[in-house]
Amino acid sequence: MTSMQIDPILLLGILITGLGLLIYLFNESIKKPVIAYFLIQLTVIWIFFGQKILGPMGLEIKPHAVVFLLTTLVSFYFIFKHFDYLWSYKPFRYLFFFFIISTIYAIFYKTDFRSSSYIDLWIHNNLGLKHSAIKSGLGTISREFGSSETKYIVYLAGLAPLIAFVAGFMSFKSGGLKPTLQNLISFFSFTSLTYLIFLGISILAGTSTLMFIQGRLAIDGGFTGNDFEALLLIMLVGFYLYIQKNRDFKLYEPTKWSIITNIIILSLLILLGIKKGTILSLFIATHVVIGLIFAVKLYYKEKIGFNFNPAFLLAPIFLIVLPTIFCPEFAETTLYNIQDRFASTDTIDIRMVNWELYNQYWAGNFDFFKALFGFGIDSSREATFFLTAMHPEPSMQQPHIHSIYLEMFYNYGLIALLFFLPFILILFGNFKDILHNKYNIFNCLSVTIILFFLVYYITESPAVPSIIVIFSLLGFLESIRRALSEHQKENPVYN
Repeated sequence: MTSMQIDPILLLGILITGLGLLIYLFNESIKKPVIAYFLIQLTVIWIFFGQKILGPMGLEIKPHAVVFLLTTLVSFYFIFKHFDYLWSYKPFRYLFFFFIISTIYAIFYKTDFRSSSYIDLWIHNNLGLKHSAIKSGLGTISREFGSSETKYIVYLAGLAPLIAFVAGFMSFKSGGLKPTLQNLISFFSFTSLTYLIFLGISILAGTSTLMFIQGRLAIDGGFTGNDFEALLLIMLVGFYLYIQKNRDFKLYEPTKWSIITNIIILSLLILLGIKKGTILSLFIATHVVIGLIFAVKLYYKEKIGFNFNPAFLLAPIFLIVLPTIFCPEFAETTLYNIQDRFASTDTIDIRMVNWELYNQYWAGNFDFFKALFGFGIDSSREATFFLTAMHPEPSMQQPHIHSIYLEMFYNYGLIALLFFLPFILILFGNFKDILHNKYNIFNCLSVTIILFFLVYYITESPAVPSIIVIFSLLGFLESIRRALSEHQKENPVYN
């Protein structure tokens, strides 16, 4: 598809307007930090709009890159201005140290793999990366952030977690939790629904493709139901439960139905994409939290009840009953595909073979220095490329090792603990609130999201947007947790 030609004068006007908007948003984000959080949280959506809307119009503007630049400026402003406040919070300290060390690694201790001629083979041998290279694929669309084939993405390894977390963590420092949160929930749900609507329009217009590959739903060649959609689903369910207890705002009804529509569509995308890692991680994370809540309720001898809106009963009807009645063959085929997908061990077999080969290579080159500092940024992907290239079967050739733990500790050694410790500290902090029966929906959200991340990435290696999404979420939920703990007596409605 060719792009439209834009008049140079008009393009200059657009650029000047964009610069003015960037300056305006920076000033507003300083006053209302939640703006920067909202923008960076939806990074993948901005990537989609850049590819599917601005690109065909001839505007080679990447809104996700502009948002990242804005968030970087805002976050470093807060770091310099409120350093003592941030430093008092231990997870920030670890992320700050990881940023400094990772930046040193990016300059002095990295492989030249991305700048070598092997990178073209690396992309060519992987379907997902090929889709990324031609700017397509919903499942792989997030790799457009910096593009995996460029050599500059190594500098984002420590920067992205830090600025995303700070943007989220500063959201409610200035107060105004309840009205700001209600407005954010409305904008969040409306933006997500708009994204899904434009995705449907893009499919109908032919700028995106929808098909079933081996019984799994794929949009632009990428299977649906990735980590972004799962995290978005978790957040929206949490937001729905929150507004059910806090209905005193003008946009309650449209927000409620927007969230319900989002939940139904996202659930369908996850189910039809049949991504085992997503479904199993969601199942484990949600059931651990539900079981924990039940245990706490029983321990404190509190009544166990359910307070669901009847509208939630529509979800099973849309997801199961209606397809069975009106499309029995499709429903039967889908159930068979789900069963067949979970019965298959093909993907885990490939990973197990590669993990064994990878660990043998790791052990053969292991020493005290490598234990402490690793092999350098991108070394894991370089090693994976050469090791899996020895397989005669193309499906065994992988662009990364499919495990965040193997990748991070191989690259950084024990320094990788600085990356993982914020998850552990935040998880324990929220666990403590729940076990002491002082929890709210946002404690439950934090635990669910962290458990999902820790389980999901046992068999996956995250792209930069995934890191941005998870760390901005963690910072945002911790900002709410801090605001609630400081004003618990004055704001009992949040209990």
